[in-house]
Amino acid sequence: MDLGESVARNPFDAGNAPKPQWRLDFVNWFLRFGDPLYSDIERMFWSQLEWIQPESYVADGREVLTFLTRNEALFEFVLQRLEVDTA
Repeated sequence: MDLGESVARNPFDAGNAPKPQWRLDFVNWFLRFGDPLYSDIERMFWSQLEWIQPESYVADGREVLTFLTRNEALFEFVLQRLEVDTA
């Protein structure tokens, strides 16, 4: 699948938002889902995932691991492997 050209311009300027021809790389972006301060970035993230349609997405952030998948069995497997024994 052709993911398009990486957006090297400010995605917040009119006309530069991610779309099928232009992809925004979310590397080194701090996403805090549900936080109004990051709502524009979150909207761009979900919009881009809608047109790319990946099976899975993983991002290792400074304070959080983000894992999204359409594969329920894979999600359950990863969740079990990441659970911490608090006993």
